[in-house]
Amino acid sequence: APGLHLKEGNGALPATTKPGQAGQAWNCVFVAGVLSIVLLLLIESGKSYEFSVPYLVCYNVMCLRVPDVLGQWVVTTVADMRMSPSTTTTAISLAYMGAMQAYLFALKWVCRNMSAQDMFPRFHFVAQMYYYLFWYMMLMVLSPGGIEDWHFWWLVCFLNGTSLASNAGLLNTACALLRPRSAVPEPPLKVLFDSKLAVQDQLADVVSLLVVPAIATSFHICTSLSIADYPRGPLLSLWQRFGVLLLARLLSGILTEEIFRRRMDLLNKADRLELQLLPIDESQNRSRYLNDICLGPKLALESMRNIERCELYFAAVAVACTFSVFQQGDVPARYAFIAFGM
Repeated sequence: APGLHLKEGNGALPATTKPGQAGQAWNCVFVAGVLSIVLLLLIESGKSYEFSVPYLVCYNVMCLRVPDVLGQWVVTTVADMRMSPSTTTTAISLAYMGAMQAYLFALKWVCRNMSAQDMFPRFHFVAQMYYYLFWYMMLMVLSPGGIEDWHFWWLVCFLNGTSLASNAGLLNTACALLRPRSAVPEPPLKVLFDSKLAVQDQLADVVSLLVVPAIATSFHICTSLSIADYPRGPLLSLWQRFGVLLLARLLSGILTEEIFRRRMDLLNKADRLELQLLPIDESQNRSRYLNDICLGPKLALESMRNIERCELYFAAVAVACTFSVFQQGDVPARYAFIAFGM
């Protein structure tokens, strides 16, 4: 699919190139992948798997490659509708959010079948990383007017509001309030899983906030070396926007931590009762579970242990998603940054 090009100026729209044969081929791959997942969901409906090898193959072949086409496909599709700049900005944001929610739904289903229920949140990191990277790319391209543009503030509130609601489990809380009789206490393993996802989400957000402006700044610096009297205003506007995003992330992170501090009381209680979260010793999958949960007390610290345990995997996913965000359909991934800056 066509790539995005950095543009500064009021009311600018994302520039797209005419899709070539490679871009059209990626569109066919995307549509074929969506239809395959829908067909698989229908066939496997009602079935439950654990550590399934076919779903592991599906994860590696399909789910990990979705970031190569998803965001660019959404932007190209919406931009071709020829709407007004403000309407296009809103439509792209909503369409991207809807596409990512569908991707997350399919990814969670595949991860649950290839691993285990409420285990191994590390496999969700590819969606978390790509979500923030591409969203910040859209803020950089679709809101070139700077912090004076109200569309920018709308996107900031929308991004942090949805992130806070997802990480804090506000949807489950609302359902429990509406149906108090049917509400059941959350199992400690579910709380632990959600806390790991929340920490991973913050990691993906902070890394994206550093990567996107750093790459854009390098483009500006390289251009300024070859052009006399290069304007500094676009670079200043860029860092003003990401300064606002960083402050918003800190605020939503503090609120998320406060909510999870109260939910962590359940894990502290499980520590005091020496509650066994893993299967019995005779379970054939016990060694696999130990790759995700450490034995011993202080379960509340397990979310940080998860980062330490998977730091190399998270770094590899971050690099792959960065190339996916900047690449174009007609250009090999290794030339993504060169093609984007031209």
